[in-house]
Amino acid sequence: MFLLVGVLAALHERERTGVGQVVDAAMADGASSLTSLMRSWEHAGRWSPRRGTNLLDGSAPFYRAYECADGRFVAVGALEDVFYGRFVEGLGLSPADLPDRWDPANWLGLTQVFEGAFAARSRDEWGEVFDALDACVTPVLSLREAPLHPQAVERAAFVEDGGFPMPAAAPRLETSAGAAPPRVAAELRTVMARWAPDGS
Repeated sequence: MFLLVGVLAALHERERTGVGQVVDAAMADGASSLTSLMRSWEHAGRWSPRRGTNLLDGSAPFYRAYECADGRFVAVGALEDVFYGRFVEGLGLSPADLPDRWDPANWLGLTQVFEGAFAARSRDEWGEVFDALDACVTPVLSLREAPLHPQAVERAAFVEDGGFPMPAAAPRLETSAGAAPPRVAAELRTVMARWAPDGS
């Protein structure tokens, strides 16, 4: 994505001034920029290097994954109060019976309560419960399951490439469909065959 933004910026500069730009992009730049939120929280005293104390690192009982009865998982991201209330309701619990979720001293106890609840049903059973609640609780899908999810199917988010589902081209532009990965893969194989020393 960072490379794409850089290319677009260079094209804009070319159109504006008639002179292009050298695009210097590295994966390390993208990875470091993903830490911006945590770094700002650390600067504000809201992020700790101590494990088990942070909101978004799997420590908070309302922002992590839980194993279900069938060994599969659900992901919980119930940060806002409205979603947390629905999350607890979906588990068959009452928020009034639970300790303050914002106090990290209560996180271990709450995690154990939620672990016990999720262990009582399969992932898909919990999926049905939370489909109707809008509680920021979703099943964790395997690579094979993800392309079959109704939202992925409706969006045509995956295409077949050599008998395997691969992500469709992104981003999508209004006036052009873009090249689908199978076509790109076929063209790449053709070009690479030309470069092979033995012609194979």
